[in-house]
Amino acid sequence: MRKILAFLRSRTPVLLAQLILVGGLAIGFHWYHDLPTAWHIFRVPSLSPDFADTRTVTHHIDCLLKGRDPYVDGSCSPWHLPYNYPPIWLELWHLGVNSSTTNLMGGLLAAMFFTASLSLFRARNWVTGTAVFLALLSWPVLFALERGNTDLAIFSILTLGGLWIGCSRERFIATKQTLLIVVLTVLKIYPVVAVAGMVRNRKAIWKAFIAGTLALAALLITAGSRLPLIWHNTPQGGYRSFGSVPLYMRIAECFGRVGVNHHYRVLFAISFAAIGVTVGLVARRVIAKLLPSLDLNSARGFIAAGGLAIYVSVFLVGSSFDYRLIFLLCPLMYFIEELNERITIRSCVAVAILLLFLWCSRIDVFIGKLLLDAGIFVCSCAWLTDTLRRALEPRSESPTTEDSHLVSMVGR
Repeated sequence: MRKILAFLRSRTPVLLAQLILVGGLAIGFHWYHDLPTAWHIFRVPSLSPDFADTRTVTHHIDCLLKGRDPYVDGSCSPWHLPYNYPPIWLELWHLGVNSSTTNLMGGLLAAMFFTASLSLFRARNWVTGTAVFLALLSWPVLFALERGNTDLAIFSILTLGGLWIGCSRERFIATKQTLLIVVLTVLKIYPVVAVAGMVRNRKAIWKAFIAGTLALAALLITAGSRLPLIWHNTPQGGYRSFGSVPLYMRIAECFGRVGVNHHYRVLFAISFAAIGVTVGLVARRVIAKLLPSLDLNSARGFIAAGGLAIYVSVFLVGSSFDYRLIFLLCPLMYFIEELNERITIRSCVAVAILLLFLWCSRIDVFIGKLLLDAGIFVCSCAWLTDTLRRALEPRSESPTTEDSHLVSMVGR
């Protein structure tokens, strides 16, 4: 009983955020008799019918069952858009999923995210409690829930799977991590970069390489010739989006230029990545003072590195809707773990900046947002680069005094 009460106390901010969200939507539904309009209580622009991204799966299953190719024929979609997810999602028709089960599937995605949040976030003081509460009511989370996007499932599987693997015996960890990354890659392609979290030391490089190879092989087997169509059908715009394309467009607009030059955009993305990698390789002492060392031997370190790698990769690729920023909750969790142990200036500043970014990401253009967008990407690159550099050194560096308690604590 004491363990249950201690668990619930540490999850109070998570439960409170969920209660406010569900209660607010219930009140909005009572007032407006319509779920899409109910989201306006939280100032979330909604689409009607509701669970728009869930319908990308369920309505295109209808198209498939009618003998049409959903990657070419968008007539079954409420917005007449072709299908742009890996084929594995269409196999849900075997479980009875179709357009009539959209609300059920959207609710299940939300339930998965709530369960993952309840397992991932622990708050042991008012600082971390406030941070967790604000994070779970931030714009990317609300946007993902309103759309019923499948990124909710990816986030949940990554976090719950990572925590489950952390309870395994040492000899089974690499195998289970490989299986987890294969499943995630088949579901959404981009999680293949989570293999970065497997590089615990030099000996683990080959395990990460094998995991990445198996994940890509599984993707080719399940998706095959559909991959070019998935890329072609995926929107690449600047509306409610982040990434190298929206950032390039916004900076270009500041100088009076409109549109996207593909060659300049690629050069722009490479330049930002190079800055981040260079900082990670050169500014070792600065990073050690400003950021905690990611312990890839712990479950939470693996999750934080995986989320960080996903954010960096999707930023570089081009454009992603803001709901994909939920993967920044993974490194945010790592800062919160340090603050649970003791209040440090570096983690307080990092958490404040991340929360500011998550809450302000709905604002399309203003100079502070541009600086936050670019700065967080560069810092993420630097942190991930520094983590991998430490792991690949012949002799692992001993953690700094400030990190020593955290390294022992995150594994719990």
